[in-house]
Amino acid sequence: MFINREAELEWVREYARRSHATPFVIYGPEGCGKTALALEAVRRFSSWYAGGIALYIDGKARRAAEAVKSNVNIGDVLAEVGGLTGSVGMSAARLAVWLLGKIVEKIAERFAPMNILVVVDELFSAVGVGEGALAVKYAQELGDRVLRSKKAELGEIPKPLAEASVSYLIFSSEGSSRRELSRHNWAHVALMWNMGERGFQQLGEALGAPDFSAAWRLCGGNPRCLFQLAELDWDAEKFLTLIASSRRIGWVVAEVARRGFADVLREAVENPDVLAEPRGLELARFLENRNFVIELSPIVIGQAPRPDDELGVGRRYAWQTPALRDAVKMALEGRV
Repeated sequence: MFINREAELEWVREYARRSHATPFVIYGPEGCGKTALALEAVRRFSSWYAGGIALYIDGKARRAAEAVKSNVNIGDVLAEVGGLTGSVGMSAARLAVWLLGKIVEKIAERFAPMNILVVVDELFSAVGVGEGALAVKYAQELGDRVLRSKKAELGEIPKPLAEASVSYLIFSSEGSSRRELSRHNWAHVALMWNMGERGFQQLGEALGAPDFSAAWRLCGGNPRCLFQLAELDWDAEKFLTLIASSRRIGWVVAEVARRGFADVLREAVENPDVLAEPRGLELARFLENRNFVIELSPIVIGQAPRPDDELGVGRRYAWQTPALRDAVKMALEGRV
């Protein structure tokens, strides 16, 4: 179900119009719709650019057949590249990432497209933060048209690849990935936030939400949160209890207390921007690593988040969903 992300799609369409020597890493809350956006962009790519080819690499794929998707049939190309056939588990995603260069070269040879878009979803889940940063560096080289021209002259890559516009997008939910990339100049980083209220209301109506205000207050525009709430027949109390259990909220709060940051956590529940202060930096890293909070970026695709105390959104930090914040608050009060 794809609803009300036209601004983000338009951003991707414009980005794919020409080559970029510096790829973009798009990060955002878990479940905010990054994967849906990526797949929809791949689906529409042929209508955007005649003869264009879009590749989607699923960093969480468990089977080779699921690791690579495209807007055109590239089965023969994948078979020719080899290596993916029969691979299972995380090796499928890892191999897809590291064979990507060969896949793109073969696609250029076979189809000679003028526009190539490569989207890697959850790259850092597939190969880890360290290797992921190296993969981003490779993406930088892949998008560098001057470098590709030189390689084509030397016969290192197919000539059609040197002539094509190649764009590379990486989607990530890992907060630690942004910190790693900030150490280098290999990529630009942009935020994709949860859905705006209007689009979220449309999604809620499609799912039959009985009380949109309550759903908005609990999910803050996060589509996955809304789907999970719908599966529980819109029972908010049961939903928060399940979050507390599945995300080990009790352990998280106890560990924060053991580290001496319980008071800062209590403040962060009310004002997440405390995590940007010196006394909150260590806690911020801990919560980011567990995908509880997210550092906001001034560069945003689509609608930018607005500070909202009720939703747990500050100017520099935000809880990924109000429900996560509420579950932490319940644990601090001894209710889980």
